[in-house]
Amino acid sequence: MARPTRRNVIAGAAAALAAPGAFVAEPDLGRRLYRDVRRYQDFGDHRSGSRGDILTTNWIAGRLRRLGFAITLQPFPIDLFEPEIGRFRIGNAEAETFPLWPPRETGPEGVQGRLVHARRAGPGEIALVRLPYAPNASIAAPAYRDPIRRAIEGRPAAIIVVTEGPTGSIIALNIPDHAPHWRMPIALVGSRDGERLMRAATDGHPALLVQRGRRSRSTARNVFARRPGRGRTLVVSTPTSGWFGCAGERGAGIALFLAVAEHLARVSRRSLLFLATSGHEYEGLGSRAAMSGLPPPPDVAAWVHIGANVAGAAVDIADGQARSTGRPFAPRGVGATASLIDSVRQAYQGLAPYAPPVLLDGTTAVGDLSHYLEAGYGAVMGLVGAHPLHHTRLDLANNATSPQLLHEALQPLIRTISLIDRGIG
Repeated sequence: MARPTRRNVIAGAAAALAAPGAFVAEPDLGRRLYRDVRRYQDFGDHRSGSRGDILTTNWIAGRLRRLGFAITLQPFPIDLFEPEIGRFRIGNAEAETFPLWPPRETGPEGVQGRLVHARRAGPGEIALVRLPYAPNASIAAPAYRDPIRRAIEGRPAAIIVVTEGPTGSIIALNIPDHAPHWRMPIALVGSRDGERLMRAATDGHPALLVQRGRRSRSTARNVFARRPGRGRTLVVSTPTSGWFGCAGERGAGIALFLAVAEHLARVSRRSLLFLATSGHEYEGLGSRAAMSGLPPPPDVAAWVHIGANVAGAAVDIADGQARSTGRPFAPRGVGATASLIDSVRQAYQGLAPYAPPVLLDGTTAVGDLSHYLEAGYGAVMGLVGAHPLHHTRLDLANNATSPQLLHEALQPLIRTISLIDRGIG
């Protein structure tokens, strides 16, 4: 008997999906998908333009090139900051910090001052801001942006921002590109440390923030993988960059993206474009840069976007550590514009842990999907999920997903693409 290959396993999975609701019990596929997640994680942190980001881009481009796609790498400039020291100390209490982008460093001796709640902090003091938990983790959200702006108005020497969240860990925050640099150093601290720091502050101890790193000008790249064929183009996209290891946030989506590329390269005769974009943590800088390289909207038959946390595991969290339960985290979001919503509903009907499909428009689309809709691409389907490990250093493969969950996430996605492909003619 011939040894199974990744390609014929995926092809077999796709064939089995011809029957609505069929379950593909091929275990090897899940393990292969999971290896891709681990490979992505092993490149290191994935901030745009970093070594990990560049290695990821080259890996994805190489994989798609071997499938017969013609590859174009679209460069765009990035101001790269690589943190080296991020510590806050008050009395005997000390905490790890991470910069709020765009980073402002302290001097080598750091910034000293009394730690004071932001409402009362003034010049020479260090202001403390506590943010509510929100899964989008972006400074563009008013609940995050406005408290920080109010703290800045007091002109403190520095600001400590406590990010509330289920893990107690630091939650990195996305920032719009070309955002002005902060007037003072601003550092993020996890909620697990926030309570301890505030208790120390009541004792009147002086506080010290040291925030240092290396700056350079770098280049991030989007991957355009094209294969000519019949009819208008089917586009499949996914983001590739993020703050830390991003195994569940980005790695799972990339594993599915590559699996879909293998499947369509084999079975579809349609014109295909696979798009992998960096710059995500800059509020979708890469997806907006990609617009100049895309076919015009009339030439795109449909667009499938694979977003964040698409195969997330439910996790148990204790003492700052996360452990996967092996069960899927719910709800996962799936949506489509009017012309594709029936296909999406048919493929995802009754499937746990997915929420009912959402009709996408200018008010319901988020992230990169909103950029594609704004650009006039009208037939769009997208997947996205919230997750407790989102934008934290705990977002590692063994915590965030599993072979089984990846396998289960691929099945309805391939079925949806098959239904869309038949429906768009």
